[in-house]
Amino acid sequence: MLSELAPRRLTAAVLRPAAVLVPVLCRPQGSTFLLIRRKHDLQEHAGQVAFPGGRLHEGESVEAGALREAGEEVDLPAARVELVGRLDDQPSPSCYRVTPVVGLVRDPPPLTAEPGEVAEMFEVPLARLLEPGRVHAEWWPVSRLPAGAPLGVLMDPRAGYRDVDRRGMRYRVHFFDTGGGPERVIWGLTARIVGQFLALAFGFSLPDPVPGDR
Repeated sequence: MLSELAPRRLTAAVLRPAAVLVPVLCRPQGSTFLLIRRKHDLQEHAGQVAFPGGRLHEGESVEAGALREAGEEVDLPAARVELVGRLDDQPSPSCYRVTPVVGLVRDPPPLTAEPGEVAEMFEVPLARLLEPGRVHAEWWPVSRLPAGAPLGVLMDPRAGYRDVDRRGMRYRVHFFDTGGGPERVIWGLTARIVGQFLALAFGFSLPDPVPGDR
């Protein structure tokens, strides 16, 4: 799946390097994504559903950083993760270049969320995300981006959001209903990562823009 992919790499100097691990847990009943919901009192990405990850240390590789963060946030031992490749770099409104690293966990060990940063961790079956009606999209105006967001990068389809309306200054945001209620909705950057993985693995496609949608 990933061996034939040439992932998009972002080089904009305004973006700081970060990585996330995309843990695919191999369960007897079917594979799942392991996700976390960040605490609401964090300075960055508060309350958001995400994959384990964070900014890279000086001189740290993407793979090492993704594994380190997963170890810190959900106590996932690096030795239990089989890395299988990277997905496209994703720019974040908080000025990060986020590189997703996919890892298979064939025999998932017991995991524990780090209470200082993680409100909860949970699993979502991949099959559930492929069900009809699980994902929808909305146009958001750029006014919803936080102050200091790298607008020039985000609104460039070659480097930022690929589904943008530059004339209307709006961008597409996707939302996956995981079945766990509003606090477990996957959206934004994490939804883009999920969408690319599902596209590569199952031929899935995120909803196209709807003419006239607001």
